[in-house]
Amino acid sequence: MKLFSFGNKKEKITLILDIQSSVVRGALVGGIEKGTPAILHSCIVYVPFRADSGSSYLIKRTLDAVSHVLQDSKMFIDSLDKNIYSRKIIDLHFVLSSPWITSIAKVVSITEDEERNVDEKLIQKIIKDERMKSEDSESLLTAIEEKVFDVRLNGYSIGEWQEKDAKNIEVSYTSSYANKNIIEKFRSHCSNYISKSKIQFHSSLLLQYMGLQNIYLSTQNYCIVYLHGELTDTVLVRQGFPVFFGSFPFGVQTLIRKISKNAKVDDGTAESMLSLLVSNNIDSVGFEANIDIINDVTKGWKDNLIKILASEVSDKESKYDFIVVSRTHEDYFISIVRQIFSKARVQSLSSDLVQSKVPFTNNSDHIRLLALYASAISSMTPIKEK
Repeated sequence: MKLFSFGNKKEKITLILDIQSSVVRGALVGGIEKGTPAILHSCIVYVPFRADSGSSYLIKRTLDAVSHVLQDSKMFIDSLDKNIYSRKIIDLHFVLSSPWITSIAKVVSITEDEERNVDEKLIQKIIKDERMKSEDSESLLTAIEEKVFDVRLNGYSIGEWQEKDAKNIEVSYTSSYANKNIIEKFRSHCSNYISKSKIQFHSSLLLQYMGLQNIYLSTQNYCIVYLHGELTDTVLVRQGFPVFFGSFPFGVQTLIRKISKNAKVDDGTAESMLSLLVSNNIDSVGFEANIDIINDVTKGWKDNLIKILASEVSDKESKYDFIVVSRTHEDYFISIVRQIFSKARVQSLSSDLVQSKVPFTNNSDHIRLLALYASAISSMTPIKEK
């Protein structure tokens, strides 16, 4: 006779892989299926920049980084108490940033001659029909994620739209596309650790939006400005729904590298110059020239941000909040966004608030985006009773 059975009580573990332009970050998360995610362990592997490299170099080095994170995650799981935790990864979620993914916000409307019943099957058919209009059988892009945000029936936004009747049906949703060959490379690369059927792909910006909606924001009109190594991604949210996604090839490391080149110093010195400027510790003789260099380089980033948001946001209005997320030099970029949009409220993502909703253990770095991803994925996962 068995006195104890831990089989149904073991904590299940999910792995999140954050794939950026210059870094791969992994997070082992418990409590996803219970709606109480917690970061158990994290791992960071940087992908070195090489100016003369093509896509094949980035893909190879990124896959190498994924392998490192997988091995590190396995070692950590093996060290856990087997009576408390499952000894394997049950789900793997790739979270992709530019240049790996493109997200598009869409609104599609159909009008019928007579009222018809609206259900999940009809909404999915509307989205699929729209997707088929733009998809080419020879295209390398494939839709990896689609999320419906709003359904309007006969002109009215309806929260509980299932099984209602309507003539006019309008669907607001987001589609995310990625190169199908690269997606298959990611799947195959992880097949020794987890079944391909357990691997899902997501847009980083979409999960950031969902995570913010879950744990952070009171405002419904805001813009996320997300800087990673070599790119900057943006998403504009209006009345609680994403309406615009954009990206441009100028990130944190791009800025540092350009400052380094123009000032004729190494990257470490360029980082220090930027930190001194932010801290206003610029008493040293000759630093004025460095300020001019930093401002000239930063203008390129500012111009790109203004251009990509020009059709949606202007400084004449202050109805949008800006949330700036950057791995390093976040205060500097917040100050720049404040210069551009002087009437808007510009802020960072509060670490304390994020961690109060998604806690971190001592074995993990306190990375805010990983917590947002965990919250978003948990909200998409059916909650199972303990």
